[in-house]
Amino acid sequence: MKKYIQFIISSLLILGILNVLVNTDKASVVQISLASQSLQMDLGDVLSEIGDLSSRFLPDKFQVEKKLPESSKEYPNREMSMTFKNSDSREKISASADAPPCHVDICVNPGESFGFVIECSGEDPRMVVTCHMVSGPDGATFKSTNGNPVEGEFFWSNPVSGTYKVILETLLIECPLDINCSRETPSLTITIFVNHPPKSNAGPSQTVQEHETVTLQGSGSDEDNDPLTYSWTQIGSPSVLLDSNSIKTPKFDAPQITDGNSARSEEMKLTFQLVTNDGKLDSEPSKTEVIIKPNENSKNCINKNIETIYKKEEIRPYFIGEKKPKQLHDAIPYFKIDPRDGKKVGSLTTWDWKTSPVPYSLDKNGRLDCNNRFVVTPFIDKPMWPEVKYLSKDAQLEWKRFVQASMFHEQGHLLILHNGYNTVGGFDGITNKVVGTTVGQAEHIIRQTVHDTQTASDKYDQDTLHGATQGALLSNKR
Repeated sequence: MKKYIQFIISSLLILGILNVLVNTDKASVVQISLASQSLQMDLGDVLSEIGDLSSRFLPDKFQVEKKLPESSKEYPNREMSMTFKNSDSREKISASADAPPCHVDICVNPGESFGFVIECSGEDPRMVVTCHMVSGPDGATFKSTNGNPVEGEFFWSNPVSGTYKVILETLLIECPLDINCSRETPSLTITIFVNHPPKSNAGPSQTVQEHETVTLQGSGSDEDNDPLTYSWTQIGSPSVLLDSNSIKTPKFDAPQITDGNSARSEEMKLTFQLVTNDGKLDSEPSKTEVIIKPNENSKNCINKNIETIYKKEEIRPYFIGEKKPKQLHDAIPYFKIDPRDGKKVGSLTTWDWKTSPVPYSLDKNGRLDCNNRFVVTPFIDKPMWPEVKYLSKDAQLEWKRFVQASMFHEQGHLLILHNGYNTVGGFDGITNKVVGTTVGQAEHIIRQTVHDTQTASDKYDQDTLHGATQGALLSNKR
């Protein structure tokens, strides 16, 4: 080929005829006409050969300059894109409706499977693209096919606590020949936050004496710095009352484990459990134990007579009328009114209490010793109606029966002072409860016992209708 071109150029130089027609259409060819013959060759090859030959055969001023053809016709540029499906912006995924605000794209709890769909597309419908996950967390999967538009599906079946970046992009698979497809790959970065569960610490075990005030030393932590809530529960019995179940450090009074005549040989062990919550997840439960030992002062009081002292009830008669009655019910308007509920009753039991000595007898540690006593004095207001003698014999018998039934009802109140009612109240054992305690603890125990005993007495009246169900109700049938 080269020899042939050299022959042509040499012939043209010899004849003085050089007619080079350059056609700059899409084919980019050179047509060289020589006499009756023509030859089409690639323009670049021709220029290269002519340049080489011109340097050999022509003066410098006739040198042929090598140059590339002008760019071909420009075609329209077509871009690619990537979005969450059916949305122009990122859609947040949250673990639950009541969870704290999600400050990244996706917030979930560990172990909660989730997924999302993105859409990848090309500006020209004839373009073929696919969705591709560049990087993501271990264990996550991503699936996509080829098309336009096409969907990519992300799924993570068992997310692990932490913060992760998922990088996705749109890749070009095919581009039509008559367009310019952008080679720039659009990408999308999704931030996934998988919550860390909080941690709980119920605090160290403690050993205390009965009647002492105990403070549970709970705490909690959260790797994500979420605000925490606290929940305490007691496991097993005997149950005690915490001043709050929803604070870090609740308090309670250690129960008594001795009685008036003997001490329990074993210690009492109470178990408490703490769980914290960060608004999304509960922590693993944490447990602590409180060992309660007999108070030394209480042990020293064993076999000593320190029981509650109950004085003999004092009967306080009251007269219900002075006029000569016409019927039995004339007595009713004069019955004493119970100040607790305003109802008219035929009898009433009240009581006084005190501690002896006053002030309390304390040991060298400032705690109540065995010399203290709790004294209860009951009073019964008994209705008296001398004028009943003016009524019939049957009416007199009914009155007598009514008074006896009323006194029977009041005896129930006296029993409540000892043992309470339905396990509530009663002053039996209260002296032993306060021995070994501080003055403040003792007064708290006494106030609570008085309140519980009054509550028990009121409940007894409600259940018996102030003795009516026990016969303390006048009848005119006699």
